[in-house]
Amino acid sequence: MHLNKSKHDSSIASIGFTSDIYPNDLVRSPDLYLKRCVQYINPQVISPRELSKIDQVRLEYTRMLLEYYLNGRTLFHLTVTYKRPRSDWNYPSSVINKFFTGLYVNRFLPYLLDTHHINKQSCRDVQPITVTFIDEHESFYTHRESQSHSLGARLHHHSILAVHNKNVDRLLSLLGENTFQRFSNKVMTSYLNECEPMRTLYASKMLHRYSDVLLFPDRFVTKKESNYQVSHTASISQLA
Repeated sequence: MHLNKSKHDSSIASIGFTSDIYPNDLVRSPDLYLKRCVQYINPQVISPRELSKIDQVRLEYTRMLLEYYLNGRTLFHLTVTYKRPRSDWNYPSSVINKFFTGLYVNRFLPYLLDTHHINKQSCRDVQPITVTFIDEHESFYTHRESQSHSLGARLHHHSILAVHNKNVDRLLSLLGENTFQRFSNKVMTSYLNECEPMRTLYASKMLHRYSDVLLFPDRFVTKKESNYQVSHTASISQLA
């Protein structure tokens, strides 16, 4: 785990919440950490059962990534925005999900693993466990025949990557701004930084509106991980 106190302070401040649990305390007190996650979602509740169904799902994603963190994986937060196709139209969620899947599977993974044989079992075992959520930014309007028409919100992705120690150094070379532009000409901006599990709650803040979460790999590499994926997918589908 590469997260140090100063980096942790910076990453937490950038997304609008604070925590006095740092990595060593997180390892010693995961239950207390999850309680603080509940308070971050809704300061008025104490038990996860008091949260809405969608917030319980957000908490379960956070719990899953916490387990990977405690098992030695390093967590990163990746934000990707996309170029607009034209001034009077925005991409729907299904299209940007295709963009991200192509970027991630066809370009990013071969770079990270240093091979195009990413589906060999030896490579799948060390692939990042990645959860990708949709978020909104600017809403746009256009004027046609003296009437204003909403184009809806521009959409972008937040991904939390749980990275195997074998690949951390290579991913560290991509830290910062716009390093993912090399993987797709559809990318307008990107930002990658190291994070803690609670960042998942920020990344998933629009889950109530966009339930089409992307999970990578498509099949997790152990029975435990596979069960986790199925349970999360089921939880999301129940909300539809």
